[in-house]
Amino acid sequence: MKCELYQFFPEVYPFNLWIYVGNDISGLTSNFNNNFDYLINSSAVTISVPLGGCKTDPNMGFIIWFLRKNIMDFETVSHEASHVTLRVFEYIEEEIKNSEPFCYLSGWVAKKCGQVKSGIDVKYNLIWSNEQTKNKKEVSFNM
Repeated sequence: MKCELYQFFPEVYPFNLWIYVGNDISGLTSNFNNNFDYLINSSAVTISVPLGGCKTDPNMGFIIWFLRKNIMDFETVSHEASHVTLRVFEYIEEEIKNSEPFCYLSGWVAKKCGQVKSGIDVKYNLIWSNEQTKNKKEVSFNM
């Protein structure tokens, strides 16, 4: 199965959002220092990445991992977007008194999930795929 990792940067909040779609942890272990062994029996999950937890970007952030694109429905996306948004507000030590900033960020996260599912406007956000890795191996074997 095709596995893909996308990276996004909100303009007003200090974190990265990574969206991973795939049924194995190869892309996660290739790009992050986290331990992913405990992630079993979930079709979608949100994972916190501490400062320095990404091998290519020192900033902190959050991974939303979907096993497959067909799991990315309204209910699941809004659930995971809420997890990310709550954790961002905890990180910046901001109370949710005024719901508008919370709702805008949650909507932004959900929009990015929708773009990954549809493949629209994410070409430059794709930072890893097992097909890229496979193609690199094939090229090196042919040299």
